[in-house]
Amino acid sequence: MTRRTKLLLSIFLGALLLLVIYFAYQRAAQTSAPEEVPSFGLPSADSGPAPCGYAWAQQDLPEIGQRFNADLQKLIPEATGGAYAFGEDCVHEDGSRTFGAMETDFTVDIPVPDLTDDAALGVYLERLIPFLSAYPTDGLPARLNRIDVRFTISEQEFRYVRFELSAGIAAYEQGLRGAELLRELDR
Repeated sequence: MTRRTKLLLSIFLGALLLLVIYFAYQRAAQTSAPEEVPSFGLPSADSGPAPCGYAWAQQDLPEIGQRFNADLQKLIPEATGGAYAFGEDCVHEDGSRTFGAMETDFTVDIPVPDLTDDAALGVYLERLIPFLSAYPTDGLPARLNRIDVRFTISEQEFRYVRFELSAGIAAYEQGLRGAELLRELDR
């Protein structure tokens, strides 16, 4: 056998070996796919309740609302108050829901004679903010956050001011009072 024949035979056998290895690898890859998808530390689908879809939700808090109303009326006798939790419903495949509170919000209704008197409405906010900043939060399902104030003449005539308590405290601590305080929180 000549040197050239040996070289061609070696190249041929090498190429054949590479093809055999390639096809063996392809076949092994197809038949040895993992039976389970890696979980990356998450529970498997069979290990617990089915996953859920989340939807924004709120839930009335009647007991907390009654306590808040009683405390509020000591400060502003004509006012009424309530409480609700804002968060998410976990909606399961069977339609059942599990509520998760993200914040506790208070509502305040105050009857007033004039909705355009910013100074008088601001005075109510001046009284409310220190009261709310010191309000006991033990027993609340989540942090106290949003305050919904509705100044009313009637059910059809009202002025609504909604603010986060932290923004109200910041404005109050900046020295804003009366009409300035109302305008800052009524944006």
